[in-house]
Amino acid sequence: CVLIACSNAQNVSERSLACKENSLGIERILQVTPQSPPVKELLNEKEVVLTFDDGPEKSRTLDVLNILDAECTRASFFLLGVNAEKNPELAREIVRRGHTIGGHSYDHINYRDLDVEAALEDADRGNQAVSEALEGMPVRMFRFPYIAMNPEQSAAIRARGLSEIGVDVDGADWTKISAQESVDLIMARLEADERRGVILLHDTFRSSDNRTRLLLRQLKAENYKVVVLAPDSVF
Repeated sequence: CVLIACSNAQNVSERSLACKENSLGIERILQVTPQSPPVKELLNEKEVVLTFDDGPEKSRTLDVLNILDAECTRASFFLLGVNAEKNPELAREIVRRGHTIGGHSYDHINYRDLDVEAALEDADRGNQAVSEALEGMPVRMFRFPYIAMNPEQSAAIRARGLSEIGVDVDGADWTKISAQESVDLIMARLEADERRGVILLHDTFRSSDNRTRLLLRQLKAENYKVVVLAPDSVF
């Protein structure tokens, strides 16, 4: 496995040192900047990025982290400010495990209902809450809630120095489909669309851990490789 820097001090998760020989691991680290093109354009065939939205969630996120650890792989977690305020230790645990962090608004309001100034105010509030939970670690990536934005909001977020991270493959885990149906949907969408992309899941649902386990198993079976997003300021 590749070891990735997980804080401003470039600490490395000790769990990365104990990867099993047949674990999924990670293929490489992809540094992103506010000027980067959509992530998919930077991926090779059969490369995916794992992302989780809306946490941290007290009773669920840790289970997802343990599943990722078991396969010695890494993801990017896009945190809500309100949840980071409620669970600061869990937000720090995500970083300690070697994952990267992004902001995802303060409380998941739909930015389509906001003008640019109001959207930035909410994004700043959410990012500040996440940064405070991480004891001052800056937030350098951002994902719009509902993946809903207009060009002016997108440009304003990038002007804030944030790398905007979109979604290519939605696992629809927010619907009533089963964990296996969600994984089947992800794999089908990957197969239909260049076999690469950013996968969206959530670490806040009852089946988040099982869905993650099944997905990692299937990615490994079909020889997909995991790429980790990291803002260039981490290194």
